[in-house]
Amino acid sequence: MSRQWSEEIAVSTEVAKELIERQFPQLAPAAVEHAGQGWDNHVFLVNDHLVFRFPRRKLGVLCLEEELRCLPQIAKRLSVPVSNPLFIGEPSELYPHPFAGYERLRGNPVHECAPTRAMRAKHAAEFAAFLRGLHDISVEDAQAFGASSDIIGRMNLDKRIPQFQDYAKEAVEQGLIQDAAPLQRLVEAIPCSADVEHRECVVHGDLNFRNFLVDGEGRLQGVIDWGDVHIGHPAVDLAIMYSYVPEEGRALFQSVYGEIDDQTRALARFRAVYTSLYILIYAYDIHDDAQVREARESLQLALEGA
Repeated sequence: MSRQWSEEIAVSTEVAKELIERQFPQLAPAAVEHAGQGWDNHVFLVNDHLVFRFPRRKLGVLCLEEELRCLPQIAKRLSVPVSNPLFIGEPSELYPHPFAGYERLRGNPVHECAPTRAMRAKHAAEFAAFLRGLHDISVEDAQAFGASSDIIGRMNLDKRIPQFQDYAKEAVEQGLIQDAAPLQRLVEAIPCSADVEHRECVVHGDLNFRNFLVDGEGRLQGVIDWGDVHIGHPAVDLAIMYSYVPEEGRALFQSVYGEIDDQTRALARFRAVYTSLYILIYAYDIHDDAQVREARESLQLALEGA
């Protein structure tokens, strides 16, 4: 069955090496190692200190182009290290799309180091401060440096709730979760699309556990994969308050981030459950046990206090 994350654009380590050396001769001879892949990109480690991303889906090309427009300006306004592009590759006969290289950031994705509840709660303020800084960037400034609106409807509930229900059904059928009823009750508590108050700010757009880096104590070290950056509803990012921060750390998070109204909290919790559920299915499909474990943990956290 074709999945949303199925590869559409292939790139081998050999092709990546040739492209990098040809377009950036200062990096030659380049030691290139395939370091993994996500939904949208192949990732290569280059010379032990650079990370190059090559889109593996057509949507990934659009996401990379958005990131290349916006991130250099956003990075100037944030105190947390982000994957700001240093090398921008041009399309060629070897690979007909742009690609990009970044300084390798410190830290590891959450699923690789599994911070404890106590660590997550203790360092919740760092995540809140990062989001406060990002969301405080003016929409006018973001539009000036090329940020687009949410063209795929990340918070379009008429679209996302049916998708969520399909994900929940599949997760039960595959034995990934035992009971979808708690998830369904959460969905029933959120507002309908017509009642959602219009709010806009600059958002990362995909702030799940795979896209930020922590150290061994759970401290935030960096935020990566900005292909979904856009002007949208803050709940898209505030989902992290439910999918990563345990219930006992949420008061600290909110004290640093600032006031979050009831509707935004409800939407953020839904986004947390929605995202965790589809990552769970994705991780199971690609046989990544660490991501399966963390996606289940994210689901459990998101339901706490519901």
